[in-house]
Amino acid sequence: MTAFTQALLTTYLNTDPNSLGLAPLIASISGNVNQNQIQVVCQEIANLINTGSGTSISATYITKNNMIFGTLSIGIIINQGAGAIGADGVHTITAVVVARWNAVLNGFYHLDDGTQIQFALFNTLSLNAVGDNVLTEAQATALAQETNATWAEVQWGQGTVVSASQVQAALGH
Repeated sequence: MTAFTQALLTTYLNTDPNSLGLAPLIASISGNVNQNQIQVVCQEIANLINTGSGTSISATYITKNNMIFGTLSIGIIINQGAGAIGADGVHTITAVVVARWNAVLNGFYHLDDGTQIQFALFNTLSLNAVGDNVLTEAQATALAQETNATWAEVQWGQGTVVSASQVQAALGH
């Protein structure tokens, strides 16, 4: 993945590598002087680029809400207390594991809603979660993927959003 630049957006718009059907939209504003129409079409193009691709990408961060949702199974297991069957469905968890994950999850719950948790930290936690038997390997792996990333994120990385004004500039309008 390459970091977003205006030049890369221009190339993307001209080549339409994801077959979004950009050519007819671009053609509709070629030579057009009606700024309102140009802005509407550029917004439509931006919306297409910012829609879900159905593709998974390796995420660089996870939001607080996604972290809470993704670790819900940990909360369910540790809520049962020491002696509960762990994520593997066979072995039990200890009081130390319950205390550790109560502290970790409690810390996440108290973060501001928009907080982004870097995956360097999260990967360490998820490895420990698998080792502590509160997440399966598959659950930990799934948390490290952003599913249904937008075309912009697939092209230029997690969190990339293309604006209508960037599209307009890339098209020279």
